[in-house]
Amino acid sequence: MSDRIEIKHKDDFTDGREKSLTHMIFEDIKIKIDKIKIIDVYNLFGDYSKDELEILKDKLFHDPVYQTARNGFYYAKEEDFDYLIEISYLPGVTDNIGRTSARGIEYLLGKKVDDNDVRSSKLYLFKTNFDKNIIINIVKNILCNELIENYIILSKKDVLNGYEINYSKPEQKVINPPYYNIIDLDVPDEN
Repeated sequence: MSDRIEIKHKDDFTDGREKSLTHMIFEDIKIKIDKIKIIDVYNLFGDYSKDELEILKDKLFHDPVYQTARNGFYYAKEEDFDYLIEISYLPGVTDNIGRTSARGIEYLLGKKVDDNDVRSSKLYLFKTNFDKNIIINIVKNILCNELIENYIILSKKDVLNGYEINYSKPEQKVINPPYYNIIDLDVPDEN
């Protein structure tokens, strides 16, 4: 299980990413989405107190001038949307935002944090009257590179029924020596 910190632009500030994404969806696949809200998510694996999470939320992850921040799976319960899409990196894929965040946590809290102890993700809230198949089309063609990313799609009804997104820390396999095998290529052709 993980702790979760969500960051979004305040309602009276324009998030250019939202406008750009709305335009891109219309240009690429001719679908007009009524409204998109983008929320940056930081999933933290480790032992954090409530006070530590507040420090990270307030001092590391958001700018209070134009953003709001909440701990936990919060904005999907508060915002008006029809579909929620969360995009995250697959286990084993380098998450540079997560790595940088781990260094920031080390600096602020003075405790050792592994590179994989923070995983970033993006939460998209779509207000639209299209069905789920159209949303899947948008996800697969625009939002998600399935070679390196994973996605979750939920409806507002799913969220109201108590479904939340929570990640488990990906397990890393230990590779023991020998790290390679020697294959003799000086053999007869039939071998």
